[in-house]
Amino acid sequence: MKNLFILVFVLFASCASIFAQKYSGGDGTETNPYQIANTDDLHELLQTSEDRATNIFFVLTDDIDFSDDPYWEDRSFGSIGSIMHPFCGSVDGQGHKIFNLYINSPTRSNIGLFGCTDNATIANT
Repeated sequence: MKNLFILVFVLFASCASIFAQKYSGGDGTETNPYQIANTDDLHELLQTSEDRATNIFFVLTDDIDFSDDPYWEDRSFGSIGSIMHPFCGSVDGQGHKIFNLYINSPTRSNIGLFGCTDNATIANT
């Protein structure tokens, strides 16, 4: 019985760490940047303002196509970074592209994939 309890605990801990992982990998450092590989990762960055801070690093690891994005079927994507919370990190696109991204906010200013930046680096896109 004790061995079964240990096995269940180890499996639970392993699953919890998988689900707790941010983005598609990485830890946000310059040597191990967060990996942006799909629309879920971009949605996470859009929703997580603390990841827009200085010295947070991202890298695109694949082309990203929003045409099949299940979360925003009839809604547009927002903008990463705002006047109150600008994006201050670093993104290396590694030559990858983002396709079929729809942003529709006619009454707002600072609209785009990155709506507002402050000392950010966005390269190789």
